Amino acid sequence: IHAAKLATQSGCATYIANGSEENVILKILDGEEIGTRFDPIDKAMVSKKRWLAYFHRPSGSIKIDKGASAAIEQNASSLLAAGVTGFDGSFAAGDVIDIIDHKGNPIARGETNYSSHEIDRIASKSASDLNTLFPERKRLEVVHRDALVLL
Repeated sequence: IHAAKLATQSGCATYIANGSEENVILKILDGEEIGTRFDPIDKAMVSKKRWLAYFHRPSGSIKIDKGASAAIEQNASSLLAAGVTGFDGSFAAGDVIDIIDHKGNPIARGETNYSSHEIDRIASKSASDLNTLFPERKRLEVVHRDALVLL
């Protein structure tokens, strides 16, 4: 089922059928209704987001508040420092991390722009606070939406 989910999110129709049945693939290709068909989703997940969601183990996690959770889940927003409440694990900038909502549920996975040591310093801070702490940085998102996938 996990493989079927990955395939459908990549834009492929997928079948699960009895492989010991003679000519099962040919029968499926001929249109016989054998096994279970999983239709592809309308908009296939881009390869980077597929990699984030399925092929990489997270190095740690970042905990977020209710507002950040809503922004990510409902508006496909980036994760900003203002919504961060804490973290677990030890990770570097560029590592893949899970994003945990205020109830303790993993809601997303993404590539963090900050290390765990930096997360400790920036949690709940505004963009102007981040500009003061990191004047050399051009991008202030903790996880940019292009490097974030909902779970």
